[in-house]
Amino acid sequence: MDEKRYEGLLFADISAMTQYNRIGGPLTTVLRRDDLHERLVNGSDYPLPAINILIRTGALVKQGYITNEERACINEIYDYNPLLFDFVLKRRLRLPGTRERLPAAIFMANAALERRTEWEQNDNPPV
Repeated sequence: MDEKRYEGLLFADISAMTQYNRIGGPLTTVLRRDDLHERLVNGSDYPLPAINILIRTGALVKQGYITNEERACINEIYDYNPLLFDFVLKRRLRLPGTRERLPAAIFMANAALERRTEWEQNDNPPV
């Protein structure tokens, strides 16, 4: 991601970044590196968000990524819709000790990924 030659070509999704084994260094890096945010896209990694042992909101509170009040609300959402839980959790994450969050653009269509190949534009898919 740091190599200029891959700008506009290499992207990453944030699907697994809230899993227990990624909080700490990896999650902090993603939140801190705002220079990479335009190359990140949202992904759910479903069905993993529905396996509650993988995402430990208590650990996210303890490390400062979300507040205890946010945790209560997010956990309640989990009981009804694990995919919505995953989305809301990622939208509420913040870099510990700051108010910095992932930008809303990560959760919307990324124009750089909307480019269509020539065959798609001509409705002439390869055989």
